[in-house]
Amino acid sequence: MNTIELVPIGSEEGRESRKCPEEETAYICNLAEHWFTLRRFGGLTSRWYNLDSLLGGPERISPTYLGMLLNQLENEGYSIFIVKGTFPANKADEVAVTLPDPSIQQLQSFNVNSSYEDDLQAAIEASLQTKELSPEDLDDLRAKRLARFEKVKINEINE
Repeated sequence: MNTIELVPIGSEEGRESRKCPEEETAYICNLAEHWFTLRRFGGLTSRWYNLDSLLGGPERISPTYLGMLLNQLENEGYSIFIVKGTFPANKADEVAVTLPDPSIQQLQSFNVNSSYEDDLQAAIEASLQTKELSPEDLDDLRAKRLARFEKVKINEINE
C-alpha cells in the first residue's frame, strides 16, 4: 500500500522543497472553496500539469514555471500542500511518457512558422551597414524587438 503525506509548504519540511519544487510528486492548492492540483506525470520525464478545473483542460507547465506559479499562488493567499509519496502506476503516467517534449515541439514550430532566420539575417546585415539610424528608426526597432520578446515570453509561460 502506498502512503501519501500532505506537508504544508510553509512548514520547515515544506521550505526545503522550495529549492527544487519540480522534484516533488504533486501539490494541492486551496483558496476558499477552490481546490486544484499541480501534478507530475510520466515518472522520469517530469511532465508537470495544472489540473485546475477552471481551465479548459490539463495545462502543461514547465519546471521553471512551476516554481513561479507556486510563489504566485502563495502570494495570492492560497494554502499549498506538498504531496509526499508515490502514486500507484496509472494510464496518465503511461501516456505522458509517449508525448513529445513540448519545449522541443515549440522550438521546432517557432523555427518553421516564423521568419526568425530572416529577421536574424536582416539584423546582421543592418548591423554591418554604416548608415546611422534616426531616433524614429531606433524607436521603431526597439518596439519591434520588445513585441517579439513579449510574444516568446508569453508562449514560454503558456507552456
